Amino acid sequence: MLYDRETTFKLLQQRNWMALIELFKNNKIYDHLRQDDITRSILESQFIRELIDGSSFDKDPDYLFYLEQFHMLHTGPNFHFVLPPVDVERLAEKIILGYRSTQVQSALLYARKYPHLSVSIELLQEFERTQPKVVEHSQQRMIHVTVNREVEAVNHTISLFKSKQEYEFYRAVREVYSTYLVFPNVAVSALVDFEQIKHLLKPHERNYFFKALVDCVVFDAENAFKPFKMLEIDSEYHDSEKQQAKDQIKDKIMAKAGQRLLRIRVKARMSEQDLTRLIREVTRE
Repeated sequence: MLYDRETTFKLLQQRNWMALIELFKNNKIYDHLRQDDITRSILESQFIRELIDGSSFDKDPDYLFYLEQFHMLHTGPNFHFVLPPVDVERLAEKIILGYRSTQVQSALLYARKYPHLSVSIELLQEFERTQPKVVEHSQQRMIHVTVNREVEAVNHTISLFKSKQEYEFYRAVREVYSTYLVFPNVAVSALVDFEQIKHLLKPHERNYFFKALVDCVVFDAENAFKPFKMLEIDSEYHDSEKQQAKDQIKDKIMAKAGQRLLRIRVKARMSEQDLTRLIREVTRE
């Protein structure tokens, strides 16, 4: 005899679902269980139906594992155990619902296997809304292009410049260095090799290194976009003790990196033409 009916019933009484699933995995034992009308009936009512329709052991931490193992019994090519289609769908639905809030990828895996289920349709549509939209184009066989979805009909972008004065300053620098590329508000960390100077900086200076910006940087496009000139425009905002301390740190960083940082303090209102003339004069080699 390949199984003991009393032992099987004891496993049912103990609600030892994993041990019962292991019995079902053994085709010889499962075939004998199925041929025993009494055992088959009890297993159907107290084990199979409990897994598929029950909720009495939802609090069991291994609940989803049992369901997946049970699903594997049905889908695995080497097992004799087979469920009716309606039970397979119910089982898949419970697995998807169980994983939906904790392991979305696992839930999606089952949803794609059973895409006709209402819970699958809902989950797949919800997931699709979070994914970038594929943009069709003439080279899509070689290049994949996407765009974000659900873009609001508003425009909350901001300018790179904090004031009109900064913008005019940038225009003046660009006018003076018209054959170069001029960029505003460039991170110091994009201009200076931190590893080369970090040992020369104090902890608070190293921290500020990754926060600091330079108002205008002139890049030499013909020399691997190396920074060529660095300029700052100092307004009244720079009169505060706190800002002056930051400016001193920025000056020190540039000095340790072997770079000049030219500061231009405009006290009176200047036209863009006058500002351009001034920049050309003070940056002349």
